[in-house]
Amino acid sequence: AVLQLLGRPPVPAVLDVSASAEELRRVVYISQSRRAFTQLELLTLCAGFAAANARCQITGVLVLAGNCFLQVIEGSPQAIEVLLRRIHTDPRHSNMSLLADEPIRRRSFAQWNMGCVYLHVRYEMSAGRWQNVLTELGQSLATGKDRRTELTQVIRSLPDVLGRLAA
Repeated sequence: AVLQLLGRPPVPAVLDVSASAEELRRVVYISQSRRAFTQLELLTLCAGFAAANARCQITGVLVLAGNCFLQVIEGSPQAIEVLLRRIHTDPRHSNMSLLADEPIRRRSFAQWNMGCVYLHVRYEMSAGRWQNVLTELGQSLATGKDRRTELTQVIRSLPDVLGRLAA
């Protein structure tokens, strides 16, 4: 796995402590890429995303495992809504499904305008198997209370889930 951190330097978590649940929103989605991406292509995309996200005060991480994108984005509800409209129409992916959409008091990825994780694997998913991936990852996010830990576990488990369900 390759982890590339793009964006501003770490921001102390205390900056978000006073924010009310209505002021910040987190969205986690999964989608299928329409083509294979190299590590360099993904890092180049993420660098552009980090710059755009910095202007809108959006933070998060983008993971690519085979033909599966998983992204976490955090920011003001208005900024997230605008970004989601752009993401939804992006021709580089399809079958976008929300795994989580929630108000938050604190960012889990405050230090990254766009973290980037490239997992060098390749999976091809049928529609039925893709639905199984969505179900399993959705259940993983619905079980705990520590969202940052859950998100980390989902990201780490992504290759295993995809490998098991693609077989």
